[in-house]
Amino acid sequence: MLIKLKLHWQTGYLTIDKVETVLDNRMYLLKIPNKEVRISLYGVLTEYITKNTTYKGNSNLILTSLLNNDLVNFEKYIKALYSGIGYDNFINNKMYEYEGYYVSVFYSYLKALGLDVIAEDITNKGRIDITIKLPDIIYIIEFKTDGKNALKQIKEKKYHQKYLDNNKKIILLGIEFDKNERNVIKVESEEV
Repeated sequence: MLIKLKLHWQTGYLTIDKVETVLDNRMYLLKIPNKEVRISLYGVLTEYITKNTTYKGNSNLILTSLLNNDLVNFEKYIKALYSGIGYDNFINNKMYEYEGYYVSVFYSYLKALGLDVIAEDITNKGRIDITIKLPDIIYIIEFKTDGKNALKQIKEKKYHQKYLDNNKKIILLGIEFDKNERNVIKVESEEV
């Protein structure tokens, strides 16, 4: 891992943000230097998590559907994203049984688009899986697997209240996955 970090630093993907000395050991805190590098790095992370270098999809379709609050097409495009993950990614690996896997893939994908995204967004009632902040819309997104109602949790825990003072449209978005299908089976939304 140290060699990979050194390579990223030497190529400009990471820059030294701060140097700390603890006892006689130096610790280097690294950061991503700019938006273009961050987008590129998250694209690489998405490919690593999904082990998929062939599917690129059309990121403009997902982005446009979010910007236009077109959740019918959004569901179609997100299904295509998860369908592009090769089956060999699931052999001898049970990560797909956990919602965290699906959240990580989607988070990395959104970050690779350059969006303002918060993962594990803390509220007074729990954590929002993903919050997306767009110019006119805030999406509060919850992921669930195997029959658990994602939208119901968002509403019960009133996750949206954190953003009521933003003067933006707030969309609650529940995305449900089936671990046997390894894909989205239901997308529900509600505007606050």
